[in-house]
Amino acid sequence: MAVATIVIVRLLSIDEYAIYTKFHSISVLSTTIIGTGLALAYVRFAAEKVSRGQDNSFGLFKLCSLLVCLATIISFIAIPIINKSFNTTFFISIISLIYGGVLALNKMNQSYFQVDERFSTSGIITNIKNITLCLGVAVLPIFFSNITATQTIYATIISAIIAYLIGYIYISKNSTTQTFSSDKSLLRALFKESWWLIIYSLLVCLFDQGCVIIMSHIASIEDIAIYGVASKYYALMLTFLSSLMTVLRIRTSNQSMVDSKDNRKAFVLNWIKRVWWIAGAVCLCTILVSRPVLTLLNGNEYIDAVPVFNILVVGVFIGYIFAPNVAVMMSAKRYKELCALALISFIINCVICVTLIPKCGAIGAAVAVVISNAFLNIVSTLIIYYDKKD
Repeated sequence: MAVATIVIVRLLSIDEYAIYTKFHSISVLSTTIIGTGLALAYVRFAAEKVSRGQDNSFGLFKLCSLLVCLATIISFIAIPIINKSFNTTFFISIISLIYGGVLALNKMNQSYFQVDERFSTSGIITNIKNITLCLGVAVLPIFFSNITATQTIYATIISAIIAYLIGYIYISKNSTTQTFSSDKSLLRALFKESWWLIIYSLLVCLFDQGCVIIMSHIASIEDIAIYGVASKYYALMLTFLSSLMTVLRIRTSNQSMVDSKDNRKAFVLNWIKRVWWIAGAVCLCTILVSRPVLTLLNGNEYIDAVPVFNILVVGVFIGYIFAPNVAVMMSAKRYKELCALALISFIINCVICVTLIPKCGAIGAAVAVVISNAFLNIVSTLIIYYDKKD
């Protein structure tokens, strides 16, 4: 993924990378609305059932995947709103929604493996997409002398489709049940228990991608591209945290964590004690070497992305310490509180963006992302620590 990121940054001009940034932002938002929340709810629901001695339901997985496909088609009615919100074209909007739907289906595939605690298999699906994308963008200069955002977008979508098809075929061939008529009641139970999680996922994505929406209207193309480059490296630094969260969502969904506030509190304290100094050392070293390394990777065109990235690294430090405790909030089934925190974080994000972006450009967006995420993660930790009820 790191190689693909570097290659795409080097291949595209600033204007073209701004277009790619919008494509990526729309697709992430689409993925969350269409499938991330549903995949998260499926993991929470199915993992707890498995921990209580029940089987992982292939039928429920297929129903959720079908819902993702339907939601992707329905999402096309939002294209005029997307065009206006991101100040982009019809083509970018529709191709972003298609990619978002494919990513959501990939997340469902990964969720099925995660419930069975086959984390390496889930990771292979992600790596198939990353490796295919890396190969795709690497061969673009062979066929085209002037690389555009559109060509890069096509390579990105194809890589996700390949990964999805491989994952679904593998799941289908290795499943013991092929019917899903009896699993409709499970789907109803999943939504009854987890629809707050779906709303939470949407709110979190809104305050993560809201900066790009706001920048599309009050910032320059250069600022959008600079923020896009910095946020890509920020996402790379959070890759290991994403892997940890994948495992923790399963581990914290087991019976012992769901039923005991003492176990949840012990996890919070133990995690912070073990991780803070490692995260601090890595992030400090990253900040110290960021200017020469990013200049070497990206060239002088994106030198202004260095301070933006350094601010986001502070968010990485806070995230590694406190973000895993959001999974503990889910194990406590404090879904309404999570939604409330995410809504407040979204408001904080918007206020900071509108206030700082006109004055500071991409730096203002980075400050908004760090503060809004810090609020969500730290307050979630405090709620778990001072929880008085099982």
